[in-house]
Amino acid sequence: MNRNLPSIEFRAKSSLTRVGCVDLTVTDCGDGDVEIKGTVDSYNDRVMAITVTRALPGVRRITDLMRH
Repeated sequence: MNRNLPSIEFRAKSSLTRVGCVDLTVTDCGDGDVEIKGTVDSYNDRVMAITVTRALPGVRRITDLMRH
């Protein structure tokens, strides 16, 4: 992992904000495991949040704790 990259939380929040998913919290649980919590407006927003987060370098597994 490149130590010069911003944290997974920061990169995920920035990416999610760009696609309109602003009410989510991302937690780096270590070893590439990421947890996404918060409220989304629709199933499509949930899928978008997972897709955007999964595309980030260093993310291996996502725990989806989102609700809508």
